[in-house]
Amino acid sequence: MTQPTQRERLTQALRKGWHTWADLQEYRISTCPHVRLICEGGLGRSMVEGEMLERRERADGLVEMRVVRR
Repeated sequence: MTQPTQRERLTQALRKGWHTWADLQEYRISTCPHVRLICEGGLGRSMVEGEMLERRERADGLVEMRVVRR
């Protein structure tokens, strides 16, 4: 059995709830989670059909995101 990639592990974390980029870095999965998920187009490859990335801005201005099933 193969180990999940960094992209897959970050996507699994986003399925659990709201995270900022700093929250994702604290998991120590990747030093550049935005590269794994956004810049390389990886998030779309890790999500299953019916899932989407949901984003919101907190009162303090930080952006949070999560993966939700629609």
